[in-house]
Amino acid sequence: MGASDSPPETGTRVTRAEARRREETFLERFRSQAARIRELFHPAENRYYPVAPSDLPPRERDGGEALRRAMDRLGLADRSVLGEMPRDRSLRVEVGTRGFLGRGQRKLAVVAQSLSPMDALLRDADPGGTEAPVTLAALREAIGEIVREPGVFYYVGVCATTRFAPECAAEPPVAPNLLLARVERDGGTSWRVALGDPDRWRGLAECFDPESGDEKVARCRRAIEERTELRLRGGHVLLEDLHRAPGFAREIVERAIESLVSGNGAEWLVRDVGERKILQRARFPAERSAK
Repeated sequence: MGASDSPPETGTRVTRAEARRREETFLERFRSQAARIRELFHPAENRYYPVAPSDLPPRERDGGEALRRAMDRLGLADRSVLGEMPRDRSLRVEVGTRGFLGRGQRKLAVVAQSLSPMDALLRDADPGGTEAPVTLAALREAIGEIVREPGVFYYVGVCATTRFAPECAAEPPVAPNLLLARVERDGGTSWRVALGDPDRWRGLAECFDPESGDEKVARCRRAIEERTELRLRGGHVLLEDLHRAPGFAREIVERAIESLVSGNGAEWLVRDVGERKILQRARFPAERSAK
């Protein structure tokens, strides 16, 4: 999971169908990860609140009505388009105190919100899709709809099904009771997850990363195999250099190395060189078995 604020390259076109797939991928990943949440930390109160079985599964909000209003505004009568479009759906987990007869006070909310440039996707009949981003105004409006209660702390992940406009990174919405993650596609199975105040998420950031751990390991493994130092037989790289490379957590790098060494016969080996360890591509196919 990356936390870089540098935006993805512009010029990538996204179709209605692809935007819808991205929305579904983001929300389904959140749904599966949210099922594992057992407690939530409230920073202002410096305490955890338990997540009860009755707090799950996440409640869904469908933006279909707003989509239909956009179609009416643009004079689009073909309702078959609805099946092709993302719907700005959201999923929400809320926890708080429990009082007499079930009445209590809401304290925390974890919200996954999908956002798309609806008008651009509706207007653009080009089968190649649209380049339009999610604007800062649209992001602020969505956050304003979510963050409504001063006494509630909100962990919010917003996924742009196309991309975010650059100003979303330069001037992201802020509030004393908000932590915001901006999520957008970054090529292949990779997603860019930009976290506001990364050290405060207490493990919840994983809920908003649509790329699974196994997908990360596979991507990391490919990145290792493509390193210039390892393209030729006998090539090697220090393990510490692999761990320092940006874009992957240490656990993912270690799993990728283990996958290479254990799954590729005599192709890869880890060796001690003095006080350091290296990953080496075997000079000969039988080299590993001879070690």
